[in-house]
Amino acid sequence: MQRLMGLLASGLEEHEKLQLGHFVIDPDAVAIASGDKFFQRHASILGSTGSGKSWAVALLLEKASQLSYPNILVLDLHGEYTPLTEEGGFAKGFKIAGPGDLDSDDECIIRLPYWLLNRDEMLSMILDRSDQNAPN
Repeated sequence: MQRLMGLLASGLEEHEKLQLGHFVIDPDAVAIASGDKFFQRHASILGSTGSGKSWAVALLLEKASQLSYPNILVLDLHGEYTPLTEEGGFAKGFKIAGPGDLDSDDECIIRLPYWLLNRDEMLSMILDRSDQNAPN
């Protein structure tokens, strides 16, 4: 395994190497991939509940942040990776503007054009749900 991984990583500069971890069958062999090639393609991490998928993604993001030019976009719908954006973290978090963010100058708020919103999202922007007539 060490020889194989050495061959795969031989053409990579040190700043291009994305160290993924160690192999189970040979703990001395380090799994290395090209960071540029890895993130230029679609990837999927599959597993059952509790198998470490979120941990694996967080590890990949942490390793990728050490590359020279990491440009990665993660859509975190459930907020699992918010700790990576907090103080001391290596990522920058953004959020889509809501009704309470209209006057905000926060640079981490993304304002989407109205034509990109679906019907329910558009209604949530213009209706006050606390109004008794909102369902009408």
